Amino acid sequence: MERRLESLEEYGAALAREAEQHAANAGEWERRAELAVLAGDDDLAREALSRQREALHRASSLERQAATISAAMAEYTSALAALKASSR
Repeated sequence: MERRLESLEEYGAALAREAEQHAANAGEWERRAELAVLAGDDDLAREALSRQREALHRASSLERQAATISAAMAEYTSALAALKASSR
């Protein structure tokens, strides 16, 4: 059972890392949009902003999933501790 908990913790951490990567990618897409505007390529700028929105949306989704896992882990750990305490 503890191994499953560790796996779930690892999965939550992996989701958080992936969310950070998508957030960083969003920053890169914003930079590319700015460069496209400076180069006078509005279509390319719009495409870069679209990609930025997608990256931000994905980051937000992953952050919510990681938070849900973290909350479930805390609840489960608390319930497990209470169960162990009551069985003594």
